[in-house]
Amino acid sequence: MSWYGNLKSMAGANHKMESVFLDTLPHKLRPASIELLHNYDLKDMLIYSKQGVPPVLQKEFELTTSQWLQTLDKVILTKVSYFMLTPLMSLEHIDLLEKVIGHAMHQPNIDLKQAKLRLGHTHLFFGDWLTNIIAIKQYKLTYLKNKAK
Repeated sequence: MSWYGNLKSMAGANHKMESVFLDTLPHKLRPASIELLHNYDLKDMLIYSKQGVPPVLQKEFELTTSQWLQTLDKVILTKVSYFMLTPLMSLEHIDLLEKVIGHAMHQPNIDLKQAKLRLGHTHLFFGDWLTNIIAIKQYKLTYLKNKAK
């Protein structure tokens, strides 16, 4: 199973999201982005970004491969912002979200702090979301470190 195989088991989608990623898409890509956002889950979109979109989407939206990848990246980052952050999240799920962000940014080794530096000033909701997930991750790591003593 790929690293994104556990996404189905992750709970929590709230109704707030970062909209700037989609707002910056060219108008031609917006209908496809709305279709993906509303009807496909994060795991599907990660698969499509690696293996290509299914023929049904290709027929409905006549986009080039590069346009599909641009759309998928923006929708993936938007979908990530759906996750409601809580201290009950496991480190495994936090690390998984970090990988998803790196994938969509085409920087697989980027960490949450670096992502916040790159996106936080232009994507305010996402910047706040990143601040929160960084704090939760740090709390959990500190707790584990102190527990090990």
